[in-house]
Amino acid sequence: MKRSVQELKEELQKIKSITPWEDIQVNRIYHISPIISLERRDIIITGKTADEATYKRVDNNDDKEGKMHRTSVFARFLIMRKKF
Repeated sequence: MKRSVQELKEELQKIKSITPWEDIQVNRIYHISPIISLERRDIIITGKTADEATYKRVDNNDDKEGKMHRTSVFARFLIMRKKF
C-alpha cells in the first residue's frame, strides 16, 4: 500500500528530533538527509527564535533565506555538519 506525502509527514512528526531545538545554534552549519520529496542539503542557521529559525543553503549558489518552524519535519532531522 502506497502512502501519501501527508501520511509520511504525519509519521515523521512522531520521531524525536536528532538535535533538540534548544541546541540549534545561529551561525552553525547543519546537514539534512533526504526526506520524502526534499533533497539532501547543508544549511547555516542565520537566526532563531523559540518557534522558528531562518537559514541559507551553503551547498548551492541559492542565496535565498528560508524559514523552518520548530515543529516541522525538516527541523527534526537537523544534524550538525562534521568535517572529516
